[in-house]
This record gives sequence, structure tokens and C-alpha cells, in this order.
Amino acid sequence: MMKWFRKADGRVLFGGRGVLGKESSHEFAALRPALAATFPQLASARIEFEWSGNVGMTVNQLPHIGRDGNAAVYCLGYNGAGVSLSSVMGQAAAALAIGELPELSLNQARGHA
Repeated sequence: MMKWFRKADGRVLFGGRGVLGKESSHEFAALRPALAATFPQLASARIEFEWSGNVGMTVNQLPHIGRDGNAAVYCLGYNGAGVSLSSVMGQAAAALAIGELPELSLNQARGHA
């Protein structure tokens, strides 16, 4: 299970993504022990909210970025990795929006020969 957390408004938001295709109740049941393992002091904390949703997937399992004519720039299909990809994709989308052509290859190795 991939886990993530952050502090906001005096609360801890803790989430994760488990096996695709499982019912959301399985996800919540797995998150309680993961929260306690990560933050033992929160083992008995009251959980106020639980929510879930679908993850957008692309057929080739790769994110997509591009232009729709001159009207829009788009980024989509993070395939469950949106937290980590959205910042870099947003930077690339901004570059596209101002007419630049950012390097978007999968083999990009910055600072390495």
C-alpha cells in the first residue's frame, strides 16, 4: 500500500492506495494499522472522515501532456501517482502554455553523463 500524509488545519490527513479493484472498506481497514505504525501516538485517535474515489488510468499507463490547439494545455493520466507527478507536470504545462517545448522524455537524466 502506498501511503501519504500531511498536516493541515491542526489535523493529520493520512491516506493510501492499495490494490486496484478492491472495495473501499478494505482500504480503510488497512489504513488504521498503517497510521498507528507510522504515528504510534495516533493509534487511538478518532477518525473524523473517510473518503475514497477512483484513480484515473491511461491505456498505456503513462501520463499525458499536450495542447488542444491554441485553446488549452492538458495534463492527465497520472495513474495513481498524481501527488508526485502533478508538480513536474504543472511546470511542463506552464512551459507549453507560453510556447516553450519542455523536455518530457522518460529517459531524462539531469546532471548525469
